[in-house]
Amino acid sequence: MELWVREFFSLTHIIDITGKEGYIMVVTKDTIINDLLEEDMDVAPFFFDIGMYCLGCGASMFETIEEACMVHGTDPEDLVDDLNDYFRKKEEEKKGLADAAAET
Repeated sequence: MELWVREFFSLTHIIDITGKEGYIMVVTKDTIINDLLEEDMDVAPFFFDIGMYCLGCGASMFETIEEACMVHGTDPEDLVDDLNDYFRKKEEEKKGLADAAAET
């Protein structure tokens, strides 16, 4: 399948050759925490699990994952990997549900 991809903040906008559109969240250490939370509030526990309870503070609106991890003494690559795994699984589940619905 051919894809057209455009980076939009931390979202990757995808349109396949049939014209179907979708967004896949691609997290990097430069992703702004607030952008991530605006996309999916269900990621908050990933931050809580590593002791980042300050998601509502003003700094998190402009802070990158790397900056927050540095302040909290956590490896940003581990958090990035966990978040990307979450979004990948979420997309696979959505695709699986859509495929199941199309079959019925």
